[in-house]
Amino acid sequence: MITYKLKKIFKGTIASVRSITINKCLKNKEDLKVIYTGIGSNKGKIMTLLYKDLINKKFQIVKSPFACQYRKKVYYTLIDFLWKPDNEVPSTNLNKWI
Repeated sequence: MITYKLKKIFKGTIASVRSITINKCLKNKEDLKVIYTGIGSNKGKIMTLLYKDLINKKFQIVKSPFACQYRKKVYYTLIDFLWKPDNEVPSTNLNKWI
């Protein structure tokens, strides 16, 4: 399992991961564990993206490439997922839990 630390969640619902990390997961046939390290109520929560979901492309790709600031001539795109932490109760079934 590959671990990725995430600093920002867009509007509390969208998590963006670099395509380099996703490609590494696909190449090694591993799941991706995303840990939110930013501020707010989601801090410390974990979301696991399974290998089968990565293969089935259950995400959205941002088309514009970004230049890597640490390695020259390396470009990546952002891949967006819905932020659904593993330890969170689904919002549609809240009245069942009360």
